[in-house]
This record gives sequence, structure tokens and C-alpha cells, in this order.
Amino acid sequence: MAAAGEALPETIDDSSTTVIPKTVRGRNSGISEALSPEEEHAKFEIAENFVVELYASEREIHELRNPVARDFDDEGRMWVATLPSYPHAFPSVEPNDQLIILEDTDNDGKADKETILFHGFGSEDSHHAIHDFVWSPGGGLFMSESAFHNSQVETNRGPLRTRNNVVFRLDPRTDRLDVASRVPRGGNP
Repeated sequence: MAAAGEALPETIDDSSTTVIPKTVRGRNSGISEALSPEEEHAKFEIAENFVVELYASEREIHELRNPVARDFDDEGRMWVATLPSYPHAFPSVEPNDQLIILEDTDNDGKADKETILFHGFGSEDSHHAIHDFVWSPGGGLFMSESAFHNSQVETNRGPLRTRNNVVFRLDPRTDRLDVASRVPRGGNP
């Protein structure tokens, strides 16, 4: 009406509009409540002749929150990508996503040493964050970071800056992190 130059009524009739429900956070400050190892174990359905043993938990290793990928290297160390901000990062919560290495140094079957390897990977879009961890035949660890990310990873050789769609290669013998490939803008590795 106003665009056509007509006068607007005193009261706007919005009876045909729907009420939009208030958005409620589904997570507690971006991090879901963790079950205890005993509560988790009670939920397992374990096949006959199989045993499930605890290697590491958030109780002993606080950084081990919301693990999304893991693999063992040839030295028996577990490499874990933790994304507490996944699936949604919240404006008031600083992301603390990490790549950590867990080791059993006293050979009792439980992780007792943790190493936080790098920080500074982009956290702009949790659905495109570091993913697709693959060990190469040459011993390198490859991992992808997809669209919408700007990273400045602190390495032992200085910062490594990237933007949008890269594949990283980590040499675990030297902790050297390099960009192995860049994918054209608009695509995900």
C-alpha cells in the first residue's frame, strides 16, 4: 500500500501470519553432555566372543570431547579429531576443535599421554571443518578442509595460512604440515 502511495491503516492486520517459535539451543554451550564410560558401555550390544575395553575417555582426557574421526599409526598411537563445536558453533562459545594424539606409555591398555598437535584451523563452518583423515603409504597423514574456512595454523616452522578448500599433509616424523593440494573455489576436496 505505501509503495502505491496509499495511506496505511492505524493498525496492521497480521492475523494471517504464523507465530514463529522461539529457537532453543539443543546443546549446552555448544557441547553435549557426555555419558560416563560405564553409561556408554551399558548401551553397547556386543557380539558373542567380543570384548570392548576403554582406551580413553573425557573423564581422564578433558580435550577428548565429541571425537569425530580417529585412527592408529604404526606406533600404536591414536590420532583423534575432536570437534566440540560440531554440528553448530555458537557465537558466545569459542571453538576448541583439536587434533590430538593419545599414547599408552606404560602398556596398560589405556591412554596416559596426550599431545595437542596444532591449533588455528578454521572454524567458520563446522560442516566443512578438518575431515577425511587418511594415512598414505609413505606415512603422511592427509586431511581436508573445505569451503568457507580461513586457517592460520601454528606449526613448528611458523604459521601456515590457507583459505577455502585445501588438503593438508602432515609428516608425523617431523611434525611438518604442508598444503598438499588446493581445490578451486566452490568445490570441496
